[in-house]
Amino acid sequence: MASNVFYPSLGLQLIVNFFPFIHNSLLLYKVVLLMINFLLAATFYSVLHFKLRAQPTIAAILSLLWSGSVFSLFNIAEATAAIGIPLIVYGLFNHNEKNSYKYIAIGLSISWSSHILLSTIISLFVFIYLLICFFTNKTSKKFVFLSSFKAVFFTFLLTLGTLLPLIYISATNKIKMPNMGYYQFQTWYITVQSFFTETKLIVTFLVLLFIIATIILIRDIFLGQILSLILAVFGTSAVTWEPFFKHTSLISIQIPYRLFYYFLIICLGFTIVVFATFRKSSTNSFKKILATFTFLAMTVISMTLQKDNYADIDIPGNFVVATPSKIHHHYMTGQDGYGLGSLGAFDRASVHSSDTWYLMNYSDYVPQQALANQNSSFMLSDTKGKHFIKHQLKTSTGQYIDTHSFKASYNQLSFVSTKDIDSDTIYLPVLGYQHTNISVFINHTKVSSSIENGQIVVHQRINSSDQIMIKQYMPIWEILPFIVVLATLVFLFLLR
Repeated sequence: MASNVFYPSLGLQLIVNFFPFIHNSLLLYKVVLLMINFLLAATFYSVLHFKLRAQPTIAAILSLLWSGSVFSLFNIAEATAAIGIPLIVYGLFNHNEKNSYKYIAIGLSISWSSHILLSTIISLFVFIYLLICFFTNKTSKKFVFLSSFKAVFFTFLLTLGTLLPLIYISATNKIKMPNMGYYQFQTWYITVQSFFTETKLIVTFLVLLFIIATIILIRDIFLGQILSLILAVFGTSAVTWEPFFKHTSLISIQIPYRLFYYFLIICLGFTIVVFATFRKSSTNSFKKILATFTFLAMTVISMTLQKDNYADIDIPGNFVVATPSKIHHHYMTGQDGYGLGSLGAFDRASVHSSDTWYLMNYSDYVPQQALANQNSSFMLSDTKGKHFIKHQLKTSTGQYIDTHSFKASYNQLSFVSTKDIDSDTIYLPVLGYQHTNISVFINHTKVSSSIENGQIVVHQRINSSDQIMIKQYMPIWEILPFIVVLATLVFLFLLR
């Protein structure tokens, strides 16, 4: 459900498009990771080679450096959003050229389709960048203003399909937001100690090394690099602004060191563009130096990814795996999904264990009415929310009835009641937002349904042999913005 109100659906759509062909969850996960990695590299390669006329070798090496750095520092949703950064960087770097705004707009639309927080940060950066360009440009202020206006206008059109559903659903439903951690907000930033001890920051050091080396080599520093490096400082302990803003909307950042990584990657994007346009970068000596550095960087990146993504090995030499028995014990002892990582790596059996998904029952972004306690972080620990996780029907008299044969896919789910229910109102164990297009079928026949208190409800008798199926469709208010997005993309691609 969170993909409807906080995490836009681009990452989910990548999974859904492959879902009909790959039924192994772990294999599907790996395919999506490879696809995102490919798109990260391919986007920047296209910018470097086809727009900046960098040689194929230089463009390929820099694209690998980019995709590896992003993948090691960002999570999946952030990495997907970063696919649009090369286009944004190119548009800003060439903001004085005709039609540069369309690259900014298309890049921002890609980011907004995957990760709200990163996209907000990037949009803030773009605004400050263009504002500085406007006030520092003494000869063509009108051109900068019109170009900036076009960038904003086309970004608005291209993000309608993402932002309109988010805003509409959020405004018409009472949604439980994540519990804000004041401790993390005030303490989780980059420090001198963590810089030299955390594995992730070794990659950060290499990225900074490349940025500094490029600045020294070219003997110049550009606005995008200056601005992103200054803003990155706000994610470190050098600037202690967090205690003064913990009761404001800025707490939605949750973890301040995100700012450091976000702006560092933006700075890397500008540095790659600058390096590619440097006239000496195409010489054989520079190619060798760049290839050697990228090889060493990719080796370090692979080492960090291996540590975080591969199973540990025990003394006899076997992989430490989270077996279904371990997961079941974890569930039976009343623990939650936060501790699953300590059980070991997940193979296909553990991923498909029902106990695994009982534990991964975060209450973030569910309708508030579905919870008895708004501070409950997990549905299973809530006296009202636990019945959804256990797939229990509820009658108008408050009786809970178990179900069986529960099956779920990306756009529908089905189950069967264990008893005959003779009640005029039956609450199904499925959450729903108001104003979404949801249909209920009993034995493949559509029945009248509604959403009450964040829960799907039917008003008729159910027999123990009845198959209940819930399907979700795109409402018209989502289809129309999508058509606008497609039309805008076609217009921008045809624009000369």
